[in-house]
Amino acid sequence: MSAHYPGIPLWAAGFSFGSRTALDVGYNDDRVARMISIGTPIDKYGDYDFLTRTTKPILFIHGDQDEFGAIDKVRELAEKAAANTDVEIAVFKNSGHFFDDHLAELRDKVCEWTKRHLTPKI
Repeated sequence: MSAHYPGIPLWAAGFSFGSRTALDVGYNDDRVARMISIGTPIDKYGDYDFLTRTTKPILFIHGDQDEFGAIDKVRELAEKAAANTDVEIAVFKNSGHFFDDHLAELRDKVCEWTKRHLTPKI
């Protein structure tokens, strides 16, 4: 992407293991400006301390009944990361890892956050 669109900030986003990968790659890549983590599998891949060193905005979207990441651990991670950057966490009630019956809400949340971060601040 950066070769095709030089100078345009990239965003790193992913779901589950893909979110772990996106965060791990994106936090230290100067081309990446923002990150989105959906269904963060913090119980399976627990070492996310690298996020405490990023200054890039992060959106976490998580189900309160996620089988691969306890919501309390995701909140704790978001709180730690928020010491250096803008972090938002959206928790979907009665939702597991795959966001069954919440896909429209998931889409809307990503769109809303994206629009807010694309709009210039005056």
